[in-house]
Amino acid sequence: MAYWQYGWEDFGVAEVFVTRSQGAVGAASVQFTTANHVPQSAQAGLDYTMVTTTLHFADGETTKSVLVPILADAASEGMEDFDLKLTNPTGGATLGVLADARVAIFDHDPALVRARIDDTSVSEPVNGTVNAVFTVTMGADTSVRTFQYTTEDGTATAGSDYATTSGTLTFQPGQTTKTISVPVKADIALEDDEYFQVVLSETEEGLQIERGIAVGAVLNTGGAPILFADGFD
Repeated sequence: MAYWQYGWEDFGVAEVFVTRSQGAVGAASVQFTTANHVPQSAQAGLDYTMVTTTLHFADGETTKSVLVPILADAASEGMEDFDLKLTNPTGGATLGVLADARVAIFDHDPALVRARIDDTSVSEPVNGTVNAVFTVTMGADTSVRTFQYTTEDGTATAGSDYATTSGTLTFQPGQTTKTISVPVKADIALEDDEYFQVVLSETEEGLQIERGIAVGAVLNTGGAPILFADGFD
């Protein structure tokens, strides 16, 4: 699942995917709503159009998409964001740990080099560790570019579920892809899927991180079925 969605004012719309997982037998539904984030950033009616709808999943159906209109303005501004919420599941479904998400809106500046980090998922190992590998991509550039990254807890806890990881990624001229590996640890608890985050940052001029937070989903073999565990993709 992806906690952060992203878009640009000149695109006019953000497409959000809601995924039904860990079982698709029978019909189910869930309510989807946008809301201003607190503290306030993007505002409904000025930066985006509020959307409230009920998503109906037929028997065997696993994915729905929602289009949220993004409104352009003439102001020069940084990243703004608003919230997405899933509520009121029916049909025996329950909400996963990422039933809330956020959409980041960026001004479009063709002079900037853009970078992003993508979500990943990994099955919890029976013993030892396994790496959750995050991919960072950047537009081609003629300069050396560096990014900093660090992990943050979600429902997974550093130390017991995964190893705290931080460092620096360096892109040489012409390089466009790098990876970050975070060790995920085994445990014996029967539990639901968990997640942690990797946060990407930069301090150089001429760069824009269009998606700076990625979710690492840790898929467990035990625990109760969660039909909307994937939340937003």
